[in-house]
Amino acid sequence: MPELQHEVPEGEEEAVSGQTLALVGAAIAVALLLGVALGLALGLYLGERGRRMDAITREVYGQPLARPARIIPQPKTPEERAQSYGHDPKTIERGIEDLLRRAKKDGVSMSRADAEAQVLYMLHPDTMLEGQVP
Repeated sequence: MPELQHEVPEGEEEAVSGQTLALVGAAIAVALLLGVALGLALGLYLGERGRRMDAITREVYGQPLARPARIIPQPKTPEERAQSYGHDPKTIERGIEDLLRRAKKDGVSMSRADAEAQVLYMLHPDTMLEGQVP
């Protein structure tokens, strides 16, 4: 079978490669625009979801005209939580004295250390370590 020889006139090769380059460039431009549009849509979706979740968290039920509740940031570790309570030593001492007085009145023997542990637990139970719950 004889091979067909096809001669391309001068200048047409460049036109074909120019058309191909234009198509590839257009495809890249469309892909970039779609990527930007998808990124913006995703950002809007995530932002709206976060705003909605925050609004639900702050909602005050039963009072349609009430101001939204404030969110107070909580410390992350037990040590930070213990420092954030900041109970006055006089309050702790008063609690110990009251607990010892009530124990004596009920006929229960209680040491001062046990009373202090009980008072500290009553003031902020989430700061007690495992095994230290009185």
